Amino acid sequence: MKMRTAWIFAMLTAGLTCVAPSAQGQMPPGAGVGPYGPMMGPGMPNPYAPQMYAVAPQSYQDPNAGMAPGGMAPGGMAPSPMPMPLPNEGYGEYPNSEYGGPAYGCESCGGYGCDTCGPFGGRLRSAPRILRYLLPYDDGGCCAPHWFDLHVEYVNLRRDDDLNYIGFTSDTPLGPIVLSTDDLNFDTAGGFRATVTRQIGVGSNLEFSYLGQSFFNSQAAVSSSSNSLFSVFSGYGSFPLAGQGFTETDQAAYQSISYGSNFDNLELNFRQRWQGYGCKLQGSWLMGVRYFDLQENFNYISLAPINSAQMDYRVDTSNRLTGFQIGGDIWACLVPGLTVGTEGKVGIYGNKSSQFTTIAATTINPTLTETADDTDAAFLGELGVMLNWRLNQSLTFRGGYQFLYVTDVALAPENFNSTPPFLVPAFTNPPRTPTITTGGEVFYHGFTAGLEYMW
Repeated sequence: MKMRTAWIFAMLTAGLTCVAPSAQGQMPPGAGVGPYGPMMGPGMPNPYAPQMYAVAPQSYQDPNAGMAPGGMAPGGMAPSPMPMPLPNEGYGEYPNSEYGGPAYGCESCGGYGCDTCGPFGGRLRSAPRILRYLLPYDDGGCCAPHWFDLHVEYVNLRRDDDLNYIGFTSDTPLGPIVLSTDDLNFDTAGGFRATVTRQIGVGSNLEFSYLGQSFFNSQAAVSSSSNSLFSVFSGYGSFPLAGQGFTETDQAAYQSISYGSNFDNLELNFRQRWQGYGCKLQGSWLMGVRYFDLQENFNYISLAPINSAQMDYRVDTSNRLTGFQIGGDIWACLVPGLTVGTEGKVGIYGNKSSQFTTIAATTINPTLTETADDTDAAFLGELGVMLNWRLNQSLTFRGGYQFLYVTDVALAPENFNSTPPFLVPAFTNPPRTPTITTGGEVFYHGFTAGLEYMW
């Protein structure tokens, strides 16, 4: 009696499982039969009873067709039991999926791919194997939260800035300008970004992030076989003696300018994640502190062999931005395992800036040094457009395009002082007053590519 009761309970439980859409209405007679008929309660009619149908449903097949009277096979043999598929039969290399059963179909769906058992409804079972390997890993569907413990990516940035125009060199006295800040153009520079997170609550974590190691360099030069180059220090050859200028910088054969810049960015943020209804959208908001260190240098070199003289003028500037920022991101699920999103951060920072100038020249002994500093407010904004492609349970590929904009900083070329530093008997120098200019703007943009790792 106990064995019979347990068998009835097991059959009733099996009757509540998912049935593939293509198999509905085809339940073989006797499957899931309880004391009141298949999946029936007291007083409920049996839908498989012959009296309910004037004509049998189109999909219904009489299991006793071709049998002898009494349900016996011809020759008096009992009918063979209906073959039942094994739980993982016919599922290829995906014996168990993240949805609780065979690939893109739970076990009770028989592999037909119920809509509720997988995001692709079983339609990928017949796809070529290589195609299935290229698809994003869809564990958890769109409801899988965007989460990582470590993020590392390569960053390739281009720097654009609108420098104040300064003409350094003319060809012949008061001639055309042949060397200026317009000749300085940065190439792209590679760097990296790394982020480490620590979960501290439900959907919340602390993030420490570093961005940097992008070194930008540009240079330009002119030469003259007739020693006809004149500098901005002499008003392009107009003084102290018209047509002669200064010993180091006029009647020169070669002059060059070079510009170097790099930055380091550190952040510590608190991030709180959220998930939208239906899991199609998810995102986060954040707040934290940022430290942005911008270092630059500018060199102006002049060689005047006819006077056996030379000059090396160098300006170094430093900007240290520290302050509070806010931001957030939002992601849209295209298909499970593939999302696109955008992230932004903005903040007003205190900028402690300084400039340091050294001038080494034939007639200047010892080397002239000048310094100046300032503290003012600066703005920094960051925006990224990204795509995430899950590779497996732990790894996600991440790529996109990044923008970074900084204002009110001291740029090295804009802190070049064109007041002559030289002393000659025929000319009295106006005083050189060390100053600092902090109105510069810098704009970085470029693509990024890397990995997110979750353990």
